Amino acid sequence: MIIRNIKGQEQLDVSGLNKITVLLDRSESALSEIGFNEWRPNQDGPPHNHPEKDQVFFIYSGIGVVKLANDRYDVARGDVVYVPAGLVHQTVTEREPLTYVLFNVFNDASKEGHATFADHIEKVKGIRKQQAEKGSAGSVDSDSGLVINNPKFIRNMVINKESHSELTPPLELLNSEETNRFSFSVVKIPPGSNEALTAEQYKESAFFIVEGGGEITLEDETGRAGKGDLFYVPPGKMIPLETREENTTMLRIDVTVSV
Repeated sequence: MIIRNIKGQEQLDVSGLNKITVLLDRSESALSEIGFNEWRPNQDGPPHNHPEKDQVFFIYSGIGVVKLANDRYDVARGDVVYVPAGLVHQTVTEREPLTYVLFNVFNDASKEGHATFADHIEKVKGIRKQQAEKGSAGSVDSDSGLVINNPKFIRNMVINKESHSELTPPLELLNSEETNRFSFSVVKIPPGSNEALTAEQYKESAFFIVEGGGEITLEDETGRAGKGDLFYVPPGKMIPLETREENTTMLRIDVTVSV
């Protein structure tokens, strides 16, 4: 069972621009990768794109700007940004660090040709520094045949301190028709609940706890999970979750890995 918190893990430094804490590495999953991304304050990050993966940002702390092609969005805690594969995007920070949970979903099992997240960062960090210094993504092949999905910005629909006494259906923020491969939703569970978090046979799932927490069990292994923790459910597996004496809010991503 994989349970990791945003604190206490090794960080990958991207040329002094940002630091990424790996929560789920591409070497541990079929098509998913999840990290915690911290951008230093007062900078214009590198304009760039990822032809071979989609991304979702959940803004965890700080304020700043995310640019999606020609659109500009002020972002703060609780906002969600969908960056489809191939779209040029940029993160701009202000007077404080901007952090977000980063969900990567790869087009195929080659995963950009990089074996690990660390391998990927090592190979692109020089390019990212140049892009930041020039304020340009450089040449982007518009004739590559890549189909770009529509980006999406969702204003704070996640953080809600109101108490809830019963389980409600997940709030779907992105569906597989929009992204072609995955869905992204918010799950809210009331205190003292016993729920089964299941990955479908052909999907892998991951959960990031925004608030609350509880005890989870996978096969013969049991652990406690709380705010800032991520846990991963392989295809066809189930994790029982017993919540604590508080509301629990989680982000859920379900990625189709085979058909």
